[in-house]
Amino acid sequence: MWIQTRGGAQITDTNNTFHCSATPCQIELPRRTDITLVANHEGCREARIRVQGKGSVGGNWSMWGGNLIAGGVIGMAVDGTSGARLDLQPNPAIMHLDCS
Repeated sequence: MWIQTRGGAQITDTNNTFHCSATPCQIELPRRTDITLVANHEGCREARIRVQGKGSVGGNWSMWGGNLIAGGVIGMAVDGTSGARLDLQPNPAIMHLDCS
């Protein structure tokens, strides 16, 4: 996931599991996620954005098509539980810091 905000901001999530020491940056999040990212920069108000794994049209079609040909029901179950059919949204996560 690509994160864009004012340069040099620190990013973490509300559980303090993922972090980035200075933006712009990229962090790797599991597709089966529902977290809130928090941006902090000296002299600015904190900014937050919710990131979720949501079903994608491309992911759903490739899951069904590929598993119909090769994986069958077992392949569809694995893809459904692993998050393979999900995309992180929003991506990129654009966070606007108020530094007034």
